[in-house]
Amino acid sequence: MIWLFSGTALLTLALFLKFKWLNIVVAVGLFAVYFDVLNQPIFDYIIFLIGVAFLIIELYIPDFGIVGILGVITIIYSLAEQVREIPDLILLLLALVGLVLAVSFISYQAGLTLQISPQFVLNKAIGKQVDEDTLVSYGKLINETGRVIEDLRPVGKIKLDADQQVYEVMSEEGMLEMSQPVYISRVKGTQLYVRKINE
Repeated sequence: MIWLFSGTALLTLALFLKFKWLNIVVAVGLFAVYFDVLNQPIFDYIIFLIGVAFLIIELYIPDFGIVGILGVITIIYSLAEQVREIPDLILLLLALVGLVLAVSFISYQAGLTLQISPQFVLNKAIGKQVDEDTLVSYGKLINETGRVIEDLRPVGKIKLDADQQVYEVMSEEGMLEMSQPVYISRVKGTQLYVRKINE
């Protein structure tokens, strides 16, 4: 069980690190030890990794909720094959969720923020075609203010105060909840970054 918890902690921490591949590789190895891939069929292990991948994809494309649901289902299935007893499975799942929250909280307290590469983020203005004119107009949005209309995790949507346009943005300060006032702090390509405004 320690291998599963250690892998989960490392994988969660990887979300807050710029150079995350070492954590990911070690976590995958620890999961392999937990699922005893050298002595047992590898199917449950593969299903578990697919579930984890789905949850990570959900962070990059938050509108795509079905992927997150599939991730949870596949993880529960793979762990159920290992644990068998439902009460033990429930306790295990609660422990894993608690561990993820604890590592995330400690990371935030340590000054870390989610490090998600903008190359993988769904980053378009709603109802706008991304072209050269759009790229130019994005640069003019710096320092524009607005409000969060879909929780930033750290990706979500805001509505600008000036033109009431809706944009998909990435928070530079971790998770931001709906209705939080924000301003556009910088633009990189078609990716808009925001910071919160303290009221």
